[in-house]
Amino acid sequence: MQAVLNSIKSSLCSFIKGIFLFKTLLLFGQQNYAPHGNVFTPKGDIRFLIICAGFKGFDAEQTLGKWGSDDDLPQFFEKGALAAFYSDTSEFEQYKTDTSIANLSKLYFEMSNKKDPFKVVADVYPTRINVKPDEVKGAGWGAVNKAVLKQLIDNAPNFNWGKYDNRINRPQFKYDNSVTGSDGKPDYIIILYRYDTGWEVQPIKGMNGWLGGANGASSLSVGEFDVGEYRIGSDGFFCHSSTSSGVGHFMGMFKHELGHELFSGPHYMGANSAFGNRFYSPSGGWGSTVSATHLNNTINAWERWVLGWLELKKDIEVSKKKSRFWLNDFATTHEAVRIQLPNASKNYLWLENHQSKSIFDHNELAGELIDSPKGSSGFPDIDKGVYAYVENMLDDRSEISTRFVYDMDAVNGINLLNAQGNYDYEKPTVFTQTTDWSVCWNNKLYHFKRGDENPFSGINPFYSFRHDFDDSGKIEHQNNFNGGKGESQNIVMELEGDSVYLFYGNHGGRNKESLPYRRSAAFITGDELSISSNPALVNYPKYDNRKDSIEPIFLNGLKVSLVKEKKGRQKIIVSYTNFKLKKDIRLAGNIAVVKGDFKVIKALLTINKSGTVSRLNPQNGSFISKTYFTLSDSSSLRLKRNSRISVYDDSEFILSNNSTLIASKTALIQLYNTSQLRISEGAVLNLKKEECLTMHDDARLFLEKGSVFNGQVMKVAREFTAENRNEFLQFFRQPN
Repeated sequence: MQAVLNSIKSSLCSFIKGIFLFKTLLLFGQQNYAPHGNVFTPKGDIRFLIICAGFKGFDAEQTLGKWGSDDDLPQFFEKGALAAFYSDTSEFEQYKTDTSIANLSKLYFEMSNKKDPFKVVADVYPTRINVKPDEVKGAGWGAVNKAVLKQLIDNAPNFNWGKYDNRINRPQFKYDNSVTGSDGKPDYIIILYRYDTGWEVQPIKGMNGWLGGANGASSLSVGEFDVGEYRIGSDGFFCHSSTSSGVGHFMGMFKHELGHELFSGPHYMGANSAFGNRFYSPSGGWGSTVSATHLNNTINAWERWVLGWLELKKDIEVSKKKSRFWLNDFATTHEAVRIQLPNASKNYLWLENHQSKSIFDHNELAGELIDSPKGSSGFPDIDKGVYAYVENMLDDRSEISTRFVYDMDAVNGINLLNAQGNYDYEKPTVFTQTTDWSVCWNNKLYHFKRGDENPFSGINPFYSFRHDFDDSGKIEHQNNFNGGKGESQNIVMELEGDSVYLFYGNHGGRNKESLPYRRSAAFITGDELSISSNPALVNYPKYDNRKDSIEPIFLNGLKVSLVKEKKGRQKIIVSYTNFKLKKDIRLAGNIAVVKGDFKVIKALLTINKSGTVSRLNPQNGSFISKTYFTLSDSSSLRLKRNSRISVYDDSEFILSNNSTLIASKTALIQLYNTSQLRISEGAVLNLKKEECLTMHDDARLFLEKGSVFNGQVMKVAREFTAENRNEFLQFFRQPN
């Protein structure tokens, strides 16, 4: 009889909660909205349960960092959750100014919306839950997670699950679940295992090859099962290996997995070595789903905007010709700027002013490896200034979906800009590697050498250097959404003259070794971002693996100038009318002009081959594609007095249909080597004097049938080289 009553009671509770959920959906609507969150809404109060687990009889001889086999919990949880989380909401005020505490509760509180902050607290179950491997039913981590939860239930049948049930689970971006009530399911559970894939004896045969084996995964994958009036589900994640050896590793893993769960975040800024539909990848960055927080420990502006933690006071669109504003500290004032890039869909420049006012606005590795090797000043902290990146992932928060994490166009969708500029780096042949793990953890450190400036197609130390290091004849590359192999090396050690230094440039700041040779990687007063700067301010191009080519980089008239600084505030001017090119520019790579009327004023445009790898398979013995510079779509380029264009290295300068190139009397177009200037049908070439165009070596001028030369439509195609220069002179005077 009691069983029947319990069944009726359970069904009634489920019915009432179903009605409540239905009303909630009616109230908030069904349209996706990223700030509502996927697994839960990132605002208001929420309490997590952390369970530490192990394998009975299999770990006594196996070591794991600071978690001894006889210890119930890892050292950082021995006094509760404080190292990683607060355990009570009163602690947000209690530890508000305590710089010795930099846990996840404080991070999310500081980064979240000030009007309705996100207050996450957690409890650590006081004893380790040990499961017998031979009693795990099924293969995979989901089966182990289920065994852990059932073991806890057996150990504590009266455990208060209601303490962790304060919301209706899984809004999936449809509604704000921070204002809902309980639904009979724990809101979020984390299982931390004392386990390592490298153990010689595995608790379960083959488990070191299971999905999630590296460090964990962003779902418990247990399905659903009833515990009295409660139903346990898969909301949460599990982790192990390095994440259990120290609180920093655990916190990094938590941010990463919650990023996947919270906004279906894809991998970017070097996370999981995932390339997506891109050719290059950063070696690290900052934010949620990054694997290595090389620069600072904040949540980046794009993520804060997606989560509703930051609203854009300055969201500048192309239609706005000019804007002026002051940009305050990013971490403490919740300010950032998004600027739309012209000529490229869903490409935005983001600006964050990092003034190190928050405990999280620092490189968490700063000061590590000092005197390793002897004399080294180790990892630098980041410099103060404006940090910039081009984002090409999500421009409308209502377009979010639960499958966003799999979107190959979003994976690796942030391009970090480094104020030191982009360069060609020579392929290093010498490296340093010691048996002393204190020297950059025994990594192979290649001796990198900066070459020529390459604003459009070069790289900087934020990025890994790609090359055929193993001389296999191709560059290894896997472009899935959750990792892979991209044959590359981080730019850590660099040559200056005949000396080699540990600059650690991939960490953004400058240590003692780099100060004499490197400027700040942050943008500061006096800096400019435009197509005339290094790095150039352009779209973030995708890579086509089938064609083995990078899509075009589009020139634009956007200019961002940092003009004044006052007590950490940065004054910035944004203009979309920067069509006068007054500085010498090197154009290397696949570059195009669309719908722009550019004027070159007393400057030199050099079009030549890049020195940076841009393809996986060699073409004509090179991993670098030839350079194409194309005028198209009603665009024009006007060479004013004393301006020059020089084309080298088999590069092609192409005027496509409906484009125009005009050279004034004292302007000069020079073609060298085997370069080509091709005037397509419908395109216009106007030379004021015959001396405006010179051809050297095997360079060529092609005038296709239907092209227009000095006002005359070509009736037949013509080709000119240095050898038939006299024919060209005669043709200049009398076309056709």
